[in-house]
Amino acid sequence: MTNSAFRQNVGTNWSTVLDDVLKAAKNSPCTACPPASGTTLAFPSMEKHLENVEYFVANFQVNAITSTDKFFFWMRGKKKGGGLLADNSPLKSEMAQTFHELKRRGLKEADVNQFGANYTTMPVNGTSRQSDILLSIGTHIELKNTPYNANSTPKVQAIDQVIGQNGAFGNISSLSEFEWVAFANRDNDATSLKTMWKNVFVTKADDMFKSVEDGGLGIIKIKQLFGNDVDDVSDFLDLIEDVSSNPIYDFIKAE
Repeated sequence: MTNSAFRQNVGTNWSTVLDDVLKAAKNSPCTACPPASGTTLAFPSMEKHLENVEYFVANFQVNAITSTDKFFFWMRGKKKGGGLLADNSPLKSEMAQTFHELKRRGLKEADVNQFGANYTTMPVNGTSRQSDILLSIGTHIELKNTPYNANSTPKVQAIDQVIGQNGAFGNISSLSEFEWVAFANRDNDATSLKTMWKNVFVTKADDMFKSVEDGGLGIIKIKQLFGNDVDDVSDFLDLIEDVSSNPIYDFIKAE
């Protein structure tokens, strides 16, 4: 990075910033390191992470309005409000996956509306859930730097982020406006993830079909997302049965 976009964009203290970036990612896998395991898998290889950091710095500016500024702290292992992040901080994991996703998609500042975006400004019965990235085209992206398998059960908050009335399903008008992306570096694969979410849908179907007043999505939203032929829970369960080639599950990805 001695003659790179990183040096040019960071400025005269680039060497100090680079030292901080390396320290913050010290547990990252590398070609000369032992096999990655556990929280080490929250990062790509050190080589890839440095490429992702350079891409981010070259294409995004410090901006408190879009919350881009937090990543300039986190990539150096620092809290936005001061102090150092713990080695196993989930904020580091979020930063690493976010940088990976931005570079993988070729996203630049103009492509991103907000990092950490509310699904609604008018939450029902509580506060709005947030996605990790809201694209300028209106697509919400939720990132998960967590290992899952077909038999996993996401945390309650993670489920509510997707199917809750203050989450994605409660506020998008089409499933194409939402992506749930688990980090493939954690050995996640799309087929297992889809099976996991099918199990969630089966378990939560009755709750989803409740009226908005009773904490559910309501039948109008259900039909908007899943089709006018879905009149009741039985129809919904039939619709989600097949995970292999079902477009209902296209929002679920492992990248």
